Amino acid sequence: MSKSSSPSSSFKAKLLNFDINNIIDPFLPASFLPRLPRPISHFLGYRPTSPSPPDLPPTLITIHSVISVFLALLVISSISTFAPRMKDLHSPILIPSLGASAVLDLSSISNPSSQPRPTILGHTISAVAGVGIARLFDLQGPERELSTRYIEAPMAVAVAVLLMRLSGAVHPPGGATAALAIVTVEARSIGWWLVPLMTLYSTIMVAVACIVNNIGRKWPEFWWTETELPLQRNDLIQGGKIQLDEEKGNN
Repeated sequence: MSKSSSPSSSFKAKLLNFDINNIIDPFLPASFLPRLPRPISHFLGYRPTSPSPPDLPPTLITIHSVISVFLALLVISSISTFAPRMKDLHSPILIPSLGASAVLDLSSISNPSSQPRPTILGHTISAVAGVGIARLFDLQGPERELSTRYIEAPMAVAVAVLLMRLSGAVHPPGGATAALAIVTVEARSIGWWLVPLMTLYSTIMVAVACIVNNIGRKWPEFWWTETELPLQRNDLIQGGKIQLDEEKGNN
């Protein structure tokens, strides 16, 4: 057996080229978007024809982006302000990292980091990293914990980057979410509640983006991976059936 094909070298290659999508994608079902009614699938980014229709002119894109960012953040800030449970939690009116997400998801909509999976998972796991690091250092006691605050935020962001990379959900504003869980009094005071809050708010961001970004444009580029493997498998299955029917007809 050659050295290049040995089990150890194969394991090393898999480790150096780790991609969680290679593990998860084979178990994902075919995309359900083509089976949805056209008005619904349109606002989920599905287009039955390729290529996609031409984008809006730059000036209209600018106006579209400004209005879309305002609407998305207005929905989130309204919920955090007026929802009774949010008042009890004393959560921030608007978590700043969501502003960065709004710029990505509603302005730079073709960026891989601007898609639903990175947006929701990125914020969620970054909140887990930030709150987890904060709680870990809290075990030292309040006096000693203040003396180590300078290392908590860098560690939280680093852990968040690690988790986002491993999960295939890199979303740059997630780093800010992890840091905010450490350095802001409001975010630190709500503790683990920050995790479901970020999941909720980022999901709302995605929901609003699905509506406004599909008016004259197309979003998302993908829901799970850039290659959208489940959708490809669905297309291949349909293509195979068509080819098989044609062969039967020729015979």
